Amino acid sequence: MIKKSIKTLIIIFLVCIMIFSISGCSKQKTDEEELQEKNMSEIEYLDNYIMLMLNSMNDIDLKQYDAKIEKTENLNEVLASDEETSSEDSGNNIVQYTMVPNMILNSDKTINWDNLKIEVENLNNIWPSIIVDLYKADVDNNKLTEFSDLINTCLSNVKAENRAETLNSLSKLYEYIPVFLEKVENNEQKIAVSKTKVEVMRAYVNIDLENWDGLKTNLEAAVQNFEPVVNNTNDSEKEYNISKSYVLLQEFKNAVDTHDKDLLFIKYKNLMEELIIL
Repeated sequence: MIKKSIKTLIIIFLVCIMIFSISGCSKQKTDEEELQEKNMSEIEYLDNYIMLMLNSMNDIDLKQYDAKIEKTENLNEVLASDEETSSEDSGNNIVQYTMVPNMILNSDKTINWDNLKIEVENLNNIWPSIIVDLYKADVDNNKLTEFSDLINTCLSNVKAENRAETLNSLSKLYEYIPVFLEKVENNEQKIAVSKTKVEVMRAYVNIDLENWDGLKTNLEAAVQNFEPVVNNTNDSEKEYNISKSYVLLQEFKNAVDTHDKDLLFIKYKNLMEELIIL
C-alpha cells in the first residue's frame, strides 16, 4: 500500500519534470513564472514524500479507505458479504473489491525496512535535480547543503534499521519544507500552514518516542503558528476546513496527558488529513 503510494508520487514528479522541460511548453508565461511553478511542484512533492515515509513507520495512511481485492469461486459468498463491495467475473473466479477503512487501532506497526530503504534511496536520487531549481530560486546554498547532509544521515539510519534516529532524521528533513517554501511563495497563509505541519510532524515523532514534554511543546508551537491562519482567512471555501483543523489541533493538544499512543496517533491522523487539504 505505502509502496504503491510512493511509486505514484515518483511518477507524478517525473511527469511534472518532463512537462516543464519541454521547450516552449507555455509561451504565455515568463521564465520566472515557470520556475516558480516548477519549484512549487517539487516542494509539494518533497512534502508528500517525506510525510509518507514518516507515516509508514507506524502504518498510518492518510487515505480513509483502501481497496482490498480478493478472488473467490463462490458467488453466494460475495452476495452474502456485509461489507460494501463490488465484483466482476474474471474467468472462473469472481473478483471481489472491498473498501477497507484505514484505522489506527488495528494497524500493523511493524516497519517494512526493505521498502523504507528503497524510498530513501529514491529521494537521494531525485534530490540533485531539485537542488538545481531551488538554487535558481535563490534558496540559501547552505540550506541545500544541510538538506543533502541530512539525506545522507537518513540513509545511514535506515540502513542500520535504527527506528529512533530514522524518525528524527526524517523529521529534520521535513523541517526544511517551509524554509524552501518561503523563497518561492508569497502566500503567508500557505507558509503558516506549512510551519504548523512541521510542528505537528515533530509531535508525531515524539509520540513514537514517548517524549511527552516535547509533544506538548510541539503542539503549543503548532497552535501559535496556526492562529494567524484562523484569524486572517479570507477564503470562504476553506473557512470550514480551517476551523475544523483548529478544533482538531486543540483536541490533539488536550489529549497529550493521556500518554495513550494509539489515541494520540488517531488525533494526529485526523488533524493531518485536514491540514494537507488547506
